Amino acid sequence: MRLDHYLALHFPEHSRSSLGKHILSSHILVNDRAVKAGYRVHPGDVVQVDLPPLTDD
Repeated sequence: MRLDHYLALHFPEHSRSSLGKHILSSHILVNDRAVKAGYRVHPGDVVQVDLPPLTDD
């Protein structure tokens, strides 16, 4: 499964597009590395998520 799809399942309050921007800005890492949104998540991967809080803009 792609990283952006995986994150969309676990963070439904964020759009896949916004998650993709967070991946590009390195707020989301896999195994301590910056990866692309299309990265295929594998069993044993460690996904680190540091998302800023949502605002009501």
